[in-house]
Amino acid sequence: THQADHLGGAALKQARKALAKGQPFFISVTPTMPHWGACYAGCPPGSAAAQKADPEDPCHEFFLSDPTPPKKQGRFRPMPISPCPTVRHAHAFAGKSNPHIQSIWNVSATGPLPQSMQQYSKLNVMDTWAAEREDMGWRNRSAALLDLDFLIGDLMQGLADLGVINNTYVVFTSDNGYHLGEHKMPFGKGYPYETDVSLPMYVRGPGIAAGATFHHPTTHLDITATIVDLAEAQQHAPYSSLDGKSFKSALLSGAGSKAAAEAWRQYSFSEFFLNNDTWQQVRVINTTHRFSYAWWCTEDAEVFDLEADAFQMANLAGEEGFGKAVQEEFHAMALGLGACSGASCSALPPGAPTPPLQCYK
Repeated sequence: THQADHLGGAALKQARKALAKGQPFFISVTPTMPHWGACYAGCPPGSAAAQKADPEDPCHEFFLSDPTPPKKQGRFRPMPISPCPTVRHAHAFAGKSNPHIQSIWNVSATGPLPQSMQQYSKLNVMDTWAAEREDMGWRNRSAALLDLDFLIGDLMQGLADLGVINNTYVVFTSDNGYHLGEHKMPFGKGYPYETDVSLPMYVRGPGIAAGATFHHPTTHLDITATIVDLAEAQQHAPYSSLDGKSFKSALLSGAGSKAAAEAWRQYSFSEFFLNNDTWQQVRVINTTHRFSYAWWCTEDAEVFDLEADAFQMANLAGEEGFGKAVQEEFHAMALGLGACSGASCSALPPGAPTPPLQCYK
């Protein structure tokens, strides 16, 4: 059974159990549909027999050889991109290709490049073969999102059938974004760029105006605090113990303007830990500016003016004026947010000084 056909029913089953006991419910549904993954648990990766029997199973993408001439003895190039969509949607995007934004796809940023990004700048990793693999992965991801769309429809209809749709808050978001060729990176999700860290989030429920847009720079930690707030469960999870900040008041008041967001909090924080790809980032949004500052464990800095450079193609770190001013003001803040806890994570400045960022091994 495909997860698209299972998770909705499983979630609604839990809701029915709670309602039968006269209890409220919290259910987290975590489909992995657009994520890379094998169609069958028993798929032997790299097995020639399995690849012949089911050549479209994504498990084989970890064991690809680049056939591009001049052939380098079957150069090993894993490209694990595709999920496994349902049969009914598997070919919904046949003939389509990964949209390329010419100013960012297969183009490196100007200005200082972090060590991890220098490798992509120097190598021609985005060749024809890689682009074709990206196109296939994009088609499969898009098809899997149709499966996700139907799952969400099943959940919403199920809540309506149970008579609780107007008394239930529903939050939809993702755990990460992704890149497919942007900044010359073939595929992945773990870099401090908008493609990877800027995520969708939708919230619906009683008291929330339909179609309202909010500029608040939230994180997933804030979702936890908001759920506690909406559920009036502070006695079980005191705000002082939560790293996030509730945005319940904004949701229910409809105050989504940049000025309202600035009064709530002006920044969000992201971090990633993997060898030399270890970094910490602050993204700032207020009524006058929108920018990001990232500090890598290799002692590389990136400053992007997101108002003028939405695709982050001009690193201003080290430049006189805006670039240096951002570094001087937000470097300590980025490191501090990586070590904060509780309410201090939403206050300025964020706690005590911290040691240098170490490359995670």
